[in-house]
Amino acid sequence: MLPSRTFLRAAIEGLIPDHPSESREQRERALDYSASFVRDQLRAMPLVLQLALAGGVAAFLVLTWLRWWRGFRALGPGNRQAWLQAWAYGRVPLARAMFRPVRSLAALAYFESIG
Repeated sequence: MLPSRTFLRAAIEGLIPDHPSESREQRERALDYSASFVRDQLRAMPLVLQLALAGGVAAFLVLTWLRWWRGFRALGPGNRQAWLQAWAYGRVPLARAMFRPVRSLAALAYFESIG
């Protein structure tokens, strides 16, 4: 029902840009940790919110296929980041609201793990 850890990792990679001060290994570790942390926190949400999030992610994935003719994780890094930014920070309030908990939890976990 909830987004998979691999989807969350790809989403977090699109939401949090890499920085020259971090090594590739640090980034990979931080992305893995963040995806697990976000998934655990989403799992703790009330069921009605989990269902709403699952429906929103399903709509996002279907629209991704319709727009790009491939899955979200198959997009190149630039397209994936631009598409995710359009949803997470765009003009559609429902799309922004859907990604708000993922954005917030991802930032918390990512920067905590980087130190």
